[in-house]
Amino acid sequence: VAAPACGLLALDAVRRRAAGPAWTLLGAEPLFSPFSAGLAVRRNALIAALGDGLVLVASGLHGGSAYAVRHALEAGAPLWCFEAGRATPPANRQLLRAGKAMPLSLAVSPEAWAAAMLPALQKRRRALLRSPREAQLDFLAA
Repeated sequence: VAAPACGLLALDAVRRRAAGPAWTLLGAEPLFSPFSAGLAVRRNALIAALGDGLVLVASGLHGGSAYAVRHALEAGAPLWCFEAGRATPPANRQLLRAGKAMPLSLAVSPEAWAAAMLPALQKRRRALLRSPREAQLDFLAA
């Protein structure tokens, strides 16, 4: 799934063709909207809202990725960050130190990442599939 930070018809024909039949283009902006930083922030919020979890590859403390992280945390979605020792980006480092994200290492395989992520994703999915009555009882018991 690709979610550009512009209207779908503002993408040039080459990029639309490159997406091909194996891709789904997702857009929440008016069809001819050009790229803008504001649309990128809104696009990242949409991605965070639709996902079961979020993987932060690299981010500074501000910008579109930082907004996506904020939305994911507000939604209670699990968050993972890549860590790379001293080269770990500032937002990744801050989230890992605060315990708000689980670490992923570049030194292991993508299969190992999936195995590490699966329990948290399954837990979130179970929580989201609870009946309204179950959620109400949990709320009242807290």
